[in-house]
Amino acid sequence: TLYTTLRNGIGLTRNEATVLHLTGARRSFIAAPYLLFGIGLCLLGTGIGSGLTVLLYIGLQQYIPWIIVFPSIALLYAAGGMIVVSLAICVFTVLRIASMIS
Repeated sequence: TLYTTLRNGIGLTRNEATVLHLTGARRSFIAAPYLLFGIGLCLLGTGIGSGLTVLLYIGLQQYIPWIIVFPSIALLYAAGGMIVVSLAICVFTVLRIASMIS
């Protein structure tokens, strides 16, 4: 999961973060790489998931006749909702990880 990946990354570089903190680096400067990495992972996962959903829907329409019952716009709304929920979870996770860095 995103939380475990980021937590392990922070654990590996905790000494570096401590040195930066002791030399006067602000907390935001220390946390920025982790925040950007977490947001990038979240955007990548959301894009892949939404893209595959839409592509599979379009690709399977010719093989599964009842799938056409769902209008394409409903699928786009569902993909948009999935993106919003995923980004909300991502922001919560990244902020939780950022609070661990000090």
